[in-house]
Amino acid sequence: MIEKVVVGWDGSDGAERAIEWALTRPSSEKIVLVQVDNDIALEETFAADSTAAVARINLMEKAERIRDGHPDRTIHTELVQGDTVASLAAFSSPSALIAVGTRHATGSRPRRSWSVGARLAATAHGPVAIIPHPFVTDGHTIVVGVDDPEEAALLFAAEEASRTGATLRPVRAWQGPPLWPGQTEHDPELLESLAEMYRDIVTDAMESILVRYPDLMTDPIIEQGSPSDVLLEAARGAGMLVVGNRGFRGIKRFFLGSVSHTVVLSAAVPTVVVNAPTR
Repeated sequence: MIEKVVVGWDGSDGAERAIEWALTRPSSEKIVLVQVDNDIALEETFAADSTAAVARINLMEKAERIRDGHPDRTIHTELVQGDTVASLAAFSSPSALIAVGTRHATGSRPRRSWSVGARLAATAHGPVAIIPHPFVTDGHTIVVGVDDPEEAALLFAAEEASRTGATLRPVRAWQGPPLWPGQTEHDPELLESLAEMYRDIVTDAMESILVRYPDLMTDPIIEQGSPSDVLLEAARGAGMLVVGNRGFRGIKRFFLGSVSHTVVLSAAVPTVVVNAPTR
């Protein structure tokens, strides 16, 4: 269960969108505004004219403005010196949702190369929400990629859908095997058997979820195609897209999987990456 939302704050429009999104979540979740600045000297915080003191005052004033508009919310602030990704990741845990904005993007499929969100999602110890700027959602559907070895993303999405009354849309994309030399198309019976196998995977994954959330409304999609393309299309206009990321140790831990990475860089709706337990 999420107990707090940690919002990366830098004064940008993207950070504003992340705050606005965090404020739509339950009031029981406290919000922590974290400003990371590698150029400040925290020991100078109490010198009235220092960069650190000015930054802290501005951060506190931002929190006060949020409290004025949302008196039911608990708002905390943290001013941190260091690398943005590493500093925000230090606040992550299974019960802390990190939320970061993105720069303004245009086009039918904007890409946010080397974004803070993509790097943070690969290293965090809990869920990370990447809030695109701008974004338009219906708020009534939560889309989640279903990958049979991992269930952390599905559990997170189901809990969110149950809490908000949204429809849960589990999505499983699949692709046929490579064609043999001289072969122009797959055997239709083979494709149908593969489709049936993946339908069973989604059905099995949803069984335990529906036991826990029996009133959950679902709209499963099992479709042949590129996983990232199928997910992005299924999430068009959705309230949230949730994808998993396998937990790894060592150098692999610093990189998202290819599907999650593509989705994070391209999604036009709030996207949450849920890391599986480290292995």
